[in-house]
Amino acid sequence: DWSSDVCSSDLAVAALRVDLGVTLLADAITERRPEDGAVCQAAWRQAGAAVLPVETVFYALLGDAQEPRFRAFTELVKQA
Repeated sequence: DWSSDVCSSDLAVAALRVDLGVTLLADAITERRPEDGAVCQAAWRQAGAAVLPVETVFYALLGDAQEPRFRAFTELVKQA
């Protein structure tokens, strides 16, 4: 896990400054103080980053139910 108050913020801001698209996986990032998470996520969104859950991004990468790995991934999600 990354610490949102330092590593993720620095990397996201640097990427946004050079016009790279940034998607941060909200449930894969931790912070030293839990109350910092919402503040950091709001700042990332305001700066132009997408902040999404891991599951959402993986389903988007799979495309649709015709993808051979779709069913296996869905089973993993159900177990989580």
